[in-house]
Formats: sequence, structure tokens, C-alpha cells
Amino acid sequence: MNTKHSTCQCAAAIRLSVVLVLLPLFSLLAQSNTQTPPNFKIAIMADGGLGESDRAVLQMIKNEGAQAVIHSGDIDQKGSVAEWDAQVTEILGLNFPYFAAIGDDDGDYWDGAGGLQQALINRLNRAGITWSGDLGVKSSLNFQGLFILLVAPGIRGTGHDVFIREQLAADNSIWSICSWHKNMHALQVCEKPNGTGYGVYEEARLGGSLIANGHCHSYARTHLLSSMTNQTIASTSNTLQLEKAKSFVMISGLGGEGKGVSQSVFGDYWAKVYTQSQNSQYGALFATFNVDGQPNKATFYFKNINGQIIESFTVVSNIAPTSPTLTVTSPNGNEAWPAGSMQNLTWNSFSFADPVRIEYSGDAGASWQELAGSVPNSGSFAWTINVPATTQGRIRVSDAADGNPTDVSDGNFKIIGPATHLVKVSGDGQTGTVNTALAAPFVVRTTDAAGNPVSGVAVSFEVTAGGGSLSNSQPQFTNSNGEAATVLTLGASAGANTVTATAAGLSGSPQTFAATASSQPPASGNLARNHPATASSTNGSYAPSRAVDGNTSTYWRSASVSKTSPNTWLRVDLDAW
Repeated sequence: MNTKHSTCQCAAAIRLSVVLVLLPLFSLLAQSNTQTPPNFKIAIMADGGLGESDRAVLQMIKNEGAQAVIHSGDIDQKGSVAEWDAQVTEILGLNFPYFAAIGDDDGDYWDGAGGLQQALINRLNRAGITWSGDLGVKSSLNFQGLFILLVAPGIRGTGHDVFIREQLAADNSIWSICSWHKNMHALQVCEKPNGTGYGVYEEARLGGSLIANGHCHSYARTHLLSSMTNQTIASTSNTLQLEKAKSFVMISGLGGEGKGVSQSVFGDYWAKVYTQSQNSQYGALFATFNVDGQPNKATFYFKNINGQIIESFTVVSNIAPTSPTLTVTSPNGNEAWPAGSMQNLTWNSFSFADPVRIEYSGDAGASWQELAGSVPNSGSFAWTINVPATTQGRIRVSDAADGNPTDVSDGNFKIIGPATHLVKVSGDGQTGTVNTALAAPFVVRTTDAAGNPVSGVAVSFEVTAGGGSLSNSQPQFTNSNGEAATVLTLGASAGANTVTATAAGLSGSPQTFAATASSQPPASGNLARNHPATASSTNGSYAPSRAVDGNTSTYWRSASVSKTSPNTWLRVDLDAW
């Protein structure tokens, strides 16, 4: 199932359909993005679920700044898919990239509309990430230049070793990771039996891929090996020189469920072991790629939820791309740039130094206009923005001669034009008590022609009926969300109150807000306040209403009081409304 998924624009989909005719499926993944962005960090883990320890590991992953998770099986050992997905969303975010292979405890909860696989599919679709194959079972994808294989040897299906061989042969990335759950007994450190066969390990090694497993609830790493079957050590250096036919195994199985396993497998090929025998605590392995300006250098460290670094090491990949690449780095999605400003367009190039052509699209790649036909491949181009406002901006950088290599911004960016519209956001139609502030402010927003919010626009609020007052001085200037607001204190009389918001020269201006003032008293407190009052007589300006206006410094006074005229009274009509 799920042989190819994409949320790409139509033009991209057409290009892919042509490739499908010409090439086998795995060839689709030989993309131009062969290197990661600088300091690109991921977390590697396995054997998680629900609970405080699981949440602590996820929170640590967020705090460490990881940009994706690779989960090597046993994703939710409690079997509550909805709760697991909600937990990930709460801590890491709704669209956080989460790549997982099925574990042996995931099988009962994997399939169907409410299963783990569908939850992972939904997450990748929301993030706009594509993949090939049966996700988490026999699948592959390229994310930010990192080639990831998620397979299930010993759990589902066959031919995983052949799949790994073909995928790695077709890919052109500097870094690749093969992730699966089960192990061979000699390549884990607890009591797990042989579960996968050595074929998957050997094909990953021959292809120069990193290997990430779980299953054994521990952290462990081998030295660099030239044979997985025989555990032959190629080097014991803490800077591992990754190459085709030389790799190593990482087990990061302390994701939050069951850390009480002791070491039972020993050997000089283990570089680090962290089990209950070493007082293990839950944690995750972190990998940062493209460090120190070197796309082929990565640093790794395992950190537990107590903040301890258990080990750190460096890996240098000697898997060189066989073709040149360009990678747009800015804008790459979600930027908001003002029209008329000067912005630096940036890109990385690998094994490519020829001049480049730079193009802009304001409709997410449906059409393009040239910004520069041929400029030096310096990695930067200063652009003074002179195009209309949009929410669907993209930049394309390509070889000026023939268009190959080429790369496009991963996501849309915005160009903010001048304010053209004033729109009402919230607060209209409220009801309150006379002489009191309304519960919610009146809010308006200024936008440009594309609907982007525009900040710094003067908006004047004015009371136009009801005699109330506003909470702030005028004019107000819109904030970063393009919004301006004020709170109305209702007038002294029951009835209609209106306020207008005006922004000079904008369509939709003025906007009118209506509110209703009621004289109904509160359910408790001064029940006589503002109700009709009459009296036997009045002395000057000391009217009966002064006795019920809620002000303790004012009062009613009768015309005269004496023993011969004792019938002096004040009456309040509590049923008047």
C-alpha cells in the first residue's frame, strides 16, 4: 500500500508521472537534494509509548532542537494510537516530521483507518513530505537531504535486504539511515534472539548507510565494522569514517518503555553499552549533520532525560554524490518579506560552480518569471522585491546553461504589500451593563491585496452612539498580526452603542461595531442601583436618583423634616425592568 504519496503542486506531479514511465520506482528518490542543511539535527529512538517517561523523552527532543524523529519500532506499546498521536502533537507539534518503522509490538495497532500507520501517513501528509512504498514496512524517503529507509525484517514481508540494496544504489545522498526494529543476537546487548538475518545489515553496510535499531531496551553502539556477520572491526576511532562496505550499528531503545534490561552480550566490537547494568535512564540519540561547514561531517550524542551525555562521537561520510546539486536555503517556506525591501536569496551548491539562473513564482510554481538570467554561483543574490503581494512565493535556482541541477523553495513564502483592506475580526454584537466595559475588545485587521496582515497602519476608533468611552488613545497602529483593538465602556443609558474603526484609504473602512447597554442589575450586590426612585419631597439638586446611583458620596435630601410632618419617604421600584 501507499506506493507513492505527495502533496506537490500539479506541475511537480506531471514531472513525476513522466519519470515513472522511464525509471523504476526506487529511481524517484535519486533527488538533487543530496546534502542536508547546515546543522540539521534529528533524534533517533525506539521502544516508546504513553506515560511520563515517554513524555520526558519527547520534551527533551523538543528542547534539544531536533527537526525530525526516526523511531525504530515499538512506537506505542500501550496501543492507544489516538493518545500517542495527541502526545506527539502536544509536545512536538501537529506537523512535526516523525518517521517510524513498525515494531513487533505495533502489529496489533498498525493497520486500518485508526491505526499507527495511518497516523504516521497523516502526519507526513500534513508536513508535505513524500515517500515511496509501504510506509514503515518497506519504504524510503528523502527529507532535507537525508535518505531514510524504514523497513520491517523479521516482522512483515520479505526481501528487505534486496530492497535496501536497490534503494541505496539508486540514491545519491551523502547521508542515509536504514531503520528497523528487530536485531541479530550478536548485534544487540540484551537477550534478544536472532530476528532478521544478517542480509539487511550487510546490504546497509555495503551501501554505506547508518544503521538504527531498537527492540533491546538499551543504548549501544558498535565500532566501525567491515563485516556485520563476523563483527569484524575496521576501526576503533571515535571519529568513524563511513564508507561503502564500512558502517556501524546504533541501538537507541530507551524511548520511555522498559529500561530494566541488563547486558548479556559482550564483545570488543562494542564501542559503548548503556543498559541497566550501567544504571541506564531513558533518553535519545541525537545526530547533527553538515557541521562546521562540512556537508559530510556529523556529530552524535546520546542524552538521557536527566541531562547526562552518555557518549558522543563524530562520523565523516565518504559517500560522495555522483552528480552536482543546488539547494535553495532562503526563502525556503514561511518567510514574510515586505514589498520594496531588499532580501538575500541564498542557496548551497555541491560539486557545481557554474553560473546560475534565478526565478520567482508568485503562484506556488505554476508560472515563473526571471529575476537574473546568469549570475555567479556565489550562494547569494540581493533581490529588491518589486512584485505584487502574494502568499505563494517560491524561488528557483538552476544551472544558467541547461537548467540542471535545479532546486525550488521547499514551501511558500509571503510578500507583504501595502495595506488595501480593513476587515472586522471580532467583538461585534456584545451586550453589557451601562457604565461598564465590554467583556471583549473590538478588533479589526488591515491586509494587503493578497490577504496578508499588514502592521503599522493607523486605525482610529470613535464612539458614534451611546455616549461611551474607549480604553485607549487614538489612533491605534496595527501589530504584527495586522490587528488594532479597543475596549468600549458602555454609556450611562440603556440602548444601542456604536463604535466605528477607520483606516484612511482602505477598502472596507469604516467598520462599525454595535453593542447593547442594559440597565439590568447584577444578580447580587446593589439591587437598587439605577432603578427608578421617587420621594415625598426633594431639597434642591439632591434628587432621589442620587440615593441609588451606586456612589456613596452622593445622597437624597427631603425638603423638610419635623415632628409635625413625619411622612417623609423614599421609594425604589425594583420591578421597573
